[in-house]
Amino acid sequence: MGDRPNSKSSEKESLGQESSDLEIPGFRARREAREEALALLYQAEMLDASVDEVLAAREVPPADYAIEIAQGVHADLVKLDELIEAHLTDWKLERLGAIERALLRIASWELTAHPDTPSPDTAASSGVPTGVIVSEAVALATQYCGTEPPRFLNGVLAAISTTTRPTP
Repeated sequence: MGDRPNSKSSEKESLGQESSDLEIPGFRARREAREEALALLYQAEMLDASVDEVLAAREVPPADYAIEIAQGVHADLVKLDELIEAHLTDWKLERLGAIERALLRIASWELTAHPDTPSPDTAASSGVPTGVIVSEAVALATQYCGTEPPRFLNGVLAAISTTTRPTP
């Protein structure tokens, strides 16, 4: 018995997946969608184009959630930028790099468009937990921006989340 591997861990290994990928449904898909949304928003800004123009030029459409995020950010851009600016201390949004701006906009959109509270009609939450949104933005900043921006984004998003999703 001692020589037999744990059947769950060997099953996961044979699938080429880590345990966290199997335990959290949709986690990887949402993470990839956020990364695709980041690419869409970055490309739109660099080309001075709309998200719809960038989407139309793509041969392969991104995930539905990536499109929802990118179009949502584009539609709410003025409101999101005002929200972010209100939480930047001694900084202007224009001074940030395009990737940092896009990440702040994505996370701020998710914080405001998908509240992590039960809807009046159901007991279930329709949104993504605040911690997940902030962690995902910080992880993408770590991947694409170096060492300082992730801490900066974490602080700004923590401040934004206290106003958009206050805890009781």
